[in-house]
Amino acid sequence: MGISLGKDCSISFDGIPVPGVRDVSVDLQASTLRVDAYGARASASYSTGYSYSLTIDTIDDAAAVTAANLAVSGDTVAVTATGLPSGLVFIVTGVGDGQPLDGLRAFSISLEQSMGGLR
Repeated sequence: MGISLGKDCSISFDGIPVPGVRDVSVDLQASTLRVDAYGARASASYSTGYSYSLTIDTIDDAAAVTAANLAVSGDTVAVTATGLPSGLVFIVTGVGDGQPLDGLRAFSISLEQSMGGLR
């Protein structure tokens, strides 16, 4: 399920606001486990968890550099955003340099949900 939080979304990495945000897109994936009991006609599905993916479009060079450094180091970042549950930890999976928009250089930052301390 994809959700666009739009350009009015305020977002921060470890409590530091990301300026120049043009758009934030959220993709929510639900994981389920299907169980077929031996000799039964019905199967059951159990929810095993949820994971979030974020795509942030920004025009801020510093945010792109910070995200690139996080991607190289492999460190996790706590992301706070309007419309997202609090306490989500992400890892940066990519930083792209897109087409200039109205003469401004635009960046796309991709993040995947991670558990703290795991790489």
